[in-house]
Amino acid sequence: MRAYAVNLDADGQTEWVIALLAHYADGRGVWRTKYGQRVSLGILCDRLLASDHGSRACHGAHVYYAATLVLSANARSSVISDRTANALKAFVDDEVRRLRSTQNAEGLFPVPVASNRRAAGAATAFGYSSHTLEWLVLASAHVEVDDGMMERCAMRLLQEMLDYHDDQLRLNLCPVCHALSALSLLWKANAASTEAAP
Repeated sequence: MRAYAVNLDADGQTEWVIALLAHYADGRGVWRTKYGQRVSLGILCDRLLASDHGSRACHGAHVYYAATLVLSANARSSVISDRTANALKAFVDDEVRRLRSTQNAEGLFPVPVASNRRAAGAATAFGYSSHTLEWLVLASAHVEVDDGMMERCAMRLLQEMLDYHDDQLRLNLCPVCHALSALSLLWKANAASTEAAP
């Protein structure tokens, strides 16, 4: 981790760096990269919040995933300031509200169209919803997420995968993997809350 931290280019895809640090690093402290950049998890989170989310990979879904990973890491062991934690919670909460108001009747989330992205079709809505459900499950530990919203999305993702032919599965392998991951996370979260119930 030290070698990675010293060699990272903090101007790159910040969400990937944050996800790695939230998972594997202590998160505390400030260091300098070999490029002379002053970096900390908090500094990276501030950059993430100020970035153009829609222009990022997977229509910005990884940005929210990284934010929820940091909130989870912070809940285990304080790794960011209260100011940064509150900003991340507000950021995630705003997106949850947006998703709640835009989820379609079938349960999928429409892809937000950024200025530098073309409009997306149904297959992309499946992929975006798969990514989104993953971080929504994680976010539900930190902000209010409607269980019905997640359930509708999960049911639609499952139905689409069951309807796929082998060729469709191969062509959509990445979104299918995200969908399976999201369904697994949701199942685990539901199992944990059932066990915790009196």
